[in-house]
Amino acid sequence: MTNSGPNKKVRLSNNPEKANRKPSAWSGLKSSAVWLLATGWFTLSGFAATHPLEPLSTNELRSAIDVLLKENRISTNSFIPIVVLQEPPKEEVLAWRPGMGIPRQAFVVTYDLPNHRTHEAIVDLDQGRVTSWRHQPGVEPLQTMGELEASGRILQTNAVWIAALQRRGITNLALVDSTAIPGALIPFRGAGNVRLLRAIPFRRQFNRLLWEPIEGLSAVVDLTHQKVLEVADHDIIPRSTSSMDFFDPAVRGRREALKPLVTMQPQGANFVVRDHEVVWDRWRFRYSMHPREGLVLHQVGWEEAPGKVRSILYRASLSDLLAPYADTDPAWSWRAFFDESDFGLGHYASTLVRGVTTVAHATLLSEPMPDPKGNGGVLEAADLVDIYERDAGSLWAHFDSESRASAEIRARWGKPRARKRTSRSANTRCSSPPARSRPRNTLRIEQSNPGSLRSNPKRDFQSMRPRTASAACRSERFSAHCKTATSARRPGDSAGCPRLAKRSSKTLSA
Repeated sequence: MTNSGPNKKVRLSNNPEKANRKPSAWSGLKSSAVWLLATGWFTLSGFAATHPLEPLSTNELRSAIDVLLKENRISTNSFIPIVVLQEPPKEEVLAWRPGMGIPRQAFVVTYDLPNHRTHEAIVDLDQGRVTSWRHQPGVEPLQTMGELEASGRILQTNAVWIAALQRRGITNLALVDSTAIPGALIPFRGAGNVRLLRAIPFRRQFNRLLWEPIEGLSAVVDLTHQKVLEVADHDIIPRSTSSMDFFDPAVRGRREALKPLVTMQPQGANFVVRDHEVVWDRWRFRYSMHPREGLVLHQVGWEEAPGKVRSILYRASLSDLLAPYADTDPAWSWRAFFDESDFGLGHYASTLVRGVTTVAHATLLSEPMPDPKGNGGVLEAADLVDIYERDAGSLWAHFDSESRASAEIRARWGKPRARKRTSRSANTRCSSPPARSRPRNTLRIEQSNPGSLRSNPKRDFQSMRPRTASAACRSERFSAHCKTATSARRPGDSAGCPRLAKRSSKTLSA
């Protein structure tokens, strides 16, 4: 080492070629990669997040499972119902600014079926290791489709179940759906510490389920030990003569379709989607798809001024959805499902179709999701989220009977629409000023304040009036009353006008 300047050292080499060699592009690339990993801009999964709440990418979902397999936390037979982003603490998210590092972690729920054990894991995707592994005693995760299929295979080989179906004239098991669903709300005798499912048979065709239950028959399945605990074979209930197939035209009806209703946006949509951030007018929010919760909204806010966003809510999702059937029949009394906790709203979200399940002008977005079978795979769920604008009618309107002027605001954020009508008299004319001259921010701010309505309805109505427009109409209307055939006085001049003379100067100046 030798000094070539103040506080500067140069390493000498015996090889003149190495001493004179310039740094290679590869060495610079390695240095850049180390810096990206250190600052959190790049993870071992190969994904660069743009926000702390950005959902896990396809590579990140796979990396989380690979880390658990590498550390022998799970096996290929484990069920993995949930793999999502481990959201950072709220304080860290709110303090984050573009350019700061973004730590990436995955929250994973695993289920060991043979041992009936549920674990929750946190995987550090930056370092490629498990940072938390906790057993949750007495907790069962949502049911995966892999378990659903396994329960059907168990019942199709049970002699008592097959005999009960034959009593009802069913010999072809391919025409019966025997899959079981969660039913542990009502305990079953001698079935403690097991994965308990209950089965209701449904008729099916070769290509789809008919959703026609075979009444009077049910079963209890111990999925942990892969056996049937009970087959409840009650009275044989005759099959309905009416079709229960949703795809049967007799069920859906033969009503003629109405003429098409088309929404046109010749200049395109007013919203912009950047990664998982949606910007619409002054609204700002993020979204994600959760296997259990379904659609989740994050950081909903309103931009009051450039760069100043007022927070409306931090996180919004559906807590759960309980469907109690409340029937005292033994085959129905246990049916009370938590659709979110038992099945997962995100797992059962279906593909959207423009003009059928959503409007024709919707923007459809795809999301990578954990395989609902719970096998650790990743599916690219196409067209799972739709975003679109709609005109919800008139939000606010005002009509002045004397001036024949009217103003209206549609239920879409933006400028009000003013209409001018023909006056009744040549001497009385008043119209709202053009929309472009009306203070745009006044009406927009009033409409963007859903949480601050006052208790007095009269004050609320007054606060929503376009004050600038009404003031202009008032002064012009007053001047119209004061006009004569020989002279026209200034707005607010009460000389010679008996109507305005009755008003105080303070009122006129206002």
